[in-house]
Amino acid sequence: MPPSDSPLVVQVALPTPLPQLFDYLLPPDAATVPVGVRVRVPFGQQQLLGMVAALGPSCAGGKPRKLRTVRAVLDQAPLFSAELMDTLQFAARYYH
Repeated sequence: MPPSDSPLVVQVALPTPLPQLFDYLLPPDAATVPVGVRVRVPFGQQQLLGMVAALGPSCAGGKPRKLRTVRAVLDQAPLFSAELMDTLQFAARYYH
């Protein structure tokens, strides 16, 4: 976990043709979110619904980045169980 004064970054899976996760900062009113909740995020000129796939430090690789902020956290609890998330991540790695 990053230090408490450092903003937490959420890695969001979005419905795009790009096979990667996108990093966003949490809004100031959200201390943390569990993996598996839905969020609304800015993406280009639009807003997309995505799912939090991982939590990470504020700057991976040692380079600070300017990140956009999550617009809204839509769920209080994850949509999928931890076991199902593990299975889905395995299937994504295996078949993609």
